[in-house]
Amino acid sequence: MKTISYTDEAAKKIVKKFCEQVFWLRNVRHVYEELFENEQSSILMERTAPSFFADLNTILHNYLLLEFVKMTDPAETRQKENFTVDNLIVSIGWPNDIRDNSRGKRDVGSKTTWLLNQNSGASVMRYFKMI
Repeated sequence: MKTISYTDEAAKKIVKKFCEQVFWLRNVRHVYEELFENEQSSILMERTAPSFFADLNTILHNYLLLEFVKMTDPAETRQKENFTVDNLIVSIGWPNDIRDNSRGKRDVGSKTTWLLNQNSGASVMRYFKMI
């Protein structure tokens, strides 16, 4: 896998696309929380269309799990690059402070935490604003 500089336009595009995917998943997670982890919403859904909302709960839950698992896959599978946290970490030549912050993020829990950590995102975006 080729490493590109964090100052390269391609790196900026990769990070932007990755951030868009993360923000989309956070929005879906927010919808899930509002619908299924809010007592008032739950009561209303049970009275309105319980089967429909039970199916929607399962669909959203499975979708979120699948998307988070995909983002925590290895950087490559069978010589094909995956659009994952690992790929983002190894394919871009990050400055030392960001690279050091990402070390050891190889298990799913650590990668997901790193992915959603506002400090990591802020550090990455700080470099892109400076360029």
